[in-house]
Amino acid sequence: MSAIAGTLNGFHVLLCYREFLQPNHVRRFQVVLRTNPPDASIFQPSPQCCCQPQPPPTPPPVCVLPPRTPEPVQTTSSGRRVRLPGRFQDCLPAPPRPASPSTEGSQVVREEETVASTIHRVILIVWDRLRTPPNSFGLWREYPKRPSFDPERQLQPEDLVNHGQQGSPRLSSPSSPDTPSDQPPQHGSGNQPFWPFLNQTIHSLMSWLNNGATSKTEEETNRLIKDCILLPNFRVDDLVGFDAHRENHQLDHEVSKSKFLAQFTESPVNIPIPTASRDNTNVTHPVPGFLHRKLTDVIREAFNDHLAHKLHYTPFHHFSQTTTESGQLQNEQVHGEAYSSDKCISEYKHIQRHGENPPDDPNCQREKGIALLMFSSDATSLADFGNAAAWPIYMMLGNLSKYDRAQPRSGAMHHIAYIPKIPDSFVNAIAQVNKSFRPNRPGPMIAHCRRELMHGVWRTLLDDDFVHAYRYGMVIKCLDGIERRIYPRIFSYSADYPEKVLLATIRDKGTYPCPRCLVKKDEMEKLGQANDNRTRLVKIRTYLANRVASARRAIYELGMSFQSMSVRLNLDEVSATPTINAFVERLRDSFNPSNMLPVDLLHEIELAGNNLAAQLDDRRVVCWSARG
Repeated sequence: MSAIAGTLNGFHVLLCYREFLQPNHVRRFQVVLRTNPPDASIFQPSPQCCCQPQPPPTPPPVCVLPPRTPEPVQTTSSGRRVRLPGRFQDCLPAPPRPASPSTEGSQVVREEETVASTIHRVILIVWDRLRTPPNSFGLWREYPKRPSFDPERQLQPEDLVNHGQQGSPRLSSPSSPDTPSDQPPQHGSGNQPFWPFLNQTIHSLMSWLNNGATSKTEEETNRLIKDCILLPNFRVDDLVGFDAHRENHQLDHEVSKSKFLAQFTESPVNIPIPTASRDNTNVTHPVPGFLHRKLTDVIREAFNDHLAHKLHYTPFHHFSQTTTESGQLQNEQVHGEAYSSDKCISEYKHIQRHGENPPDDPNCQREKGIALLMFSSDATSLADFGNAAAWPIYMMLGNLSKYDRAQPRSGAMHHIAYIPKIPDSFVNAIAQVNKSFRPNRPGPMIAHCRRELMHGVWRTLLDDDFVHAYRYGMVIKCLDGIERRIYPRIFSYSADYPEKVLLATIRDKGTYPCPRCLVKKDEMEKLGQANDNRTRLVKIRTYLANRVASARRAIYELGMSFQSMSVRLNLDEVSATPTINAFVERLRDSFNPSNMLPVDLLHEIELAGNNLAAQLDDRRVVCWSARG
């Protein structure tokens, strides 16, 4: 231990510090501010001082996967090794050197000590940063804190390719009803890969029958030959006594009693109805049929399912080391993953500094981590004819690489809920309590109820358990055997524009149509210009809780209409709507719902641009000036 004394702003400062020589420990500093000069006795460490030398803590166990069996080397008859010609050699990606695991003691805890009122103690935390050496491509990482688990330690080249994974039991076999979630079964779990059928032959045939086009065409016949009959485990003897109707009935029976469906809870969503009267103000009507799962249960399963060994618990900055024309080395940040984004690292550092422990465990020393929740929803039709439709909500973890999340059969997407539709009985209930409402001309009333339904759904999903985990974290025993306190954070919510306006509680194509900033509709033609970029950075949309509360008071208590001046004066300035945002209500006022809505390239750029070009082409409108 060493000590340095001095004077700062009238205070006598004593800086005591010691550092472990081991690379897995952090440096600890203690700053003591005194109003009187320090005497010689203060340089002696007290038994309660955090600077007293202590033995280093025991490092946690590391989950080490068994080594891969090396592939045999091909040789000629003379014993010479066969080498692949250079034109056929592929340049495989090289991961950085594996990060050494560290202990959980990188967080300094304030100890309750009885000190004099004239002494102020401040404990400073020095981040144990880690920089990896550049790989063969010049890519390197900078961790804000030494990671305790590196998911890419045992990464092999065959893990980076998707060729030949079509027949993998992990990716192609359906989920058994005995599995705790909607994910495919793990290797060696004991579940039959051809569940619920008798053999693989019937499974392949029924998979062809129940997937693909409803009317079997030549392409479907080719798929039958390729994906069923030509499989090496296809046996004609297994089809003796086959009956498609019986097999489909068996499938429906097994799925109906699955444990996965038992995780869904059906509950109504109560929506307040404006009555246009001051006498009858507290009127609500339920919308039935809301199926949902607990978010905390899904998060726990996601940290222990078949993809848990690929999760990143510690985010990092990704850099590329390049050489300039003058021969100097320069580093450029690489963007591509959620866990390497500035937003993730900023929130991770905030959790390390200010993450609260629950009142029942105030001295928790577990490692603090972050769960990046990526939600998505989109209404879809279930049939070519009729009104059969579904409105699912999905969740993925941003701790997982986008290359794993993008695989359709990886099982990285979790079913969360199914949003119900407003039934006709709800419209009739509005007509009974609101005399000015006309069912044949619903107008803004039904649009308002749809917004209330969306946020009523999320008010149910963001229950007390999730709010408690959002503030104090949730203890999860991860796949490597270490218990971590995980703080869930909503990283993104992918949706098309009609759903974005519902989530952001703004008017659909109003004066300020953007759910992220306050750009006017007549200024959207300046897209890409410098002024437009400044508008997006300066005029960021925020949720105005006071104005929404005033507008709702005028509608629900004073009986005013949606078009009254009392409502419009509060909301029209930013194209807001009189709906309480469930995310702000449940996750504190500091949460801005507009920040979780990313740009939808598919609907807002690609499809929108193609549709606009097609419309202009049909009208024979020339939208680009040409010379000649």
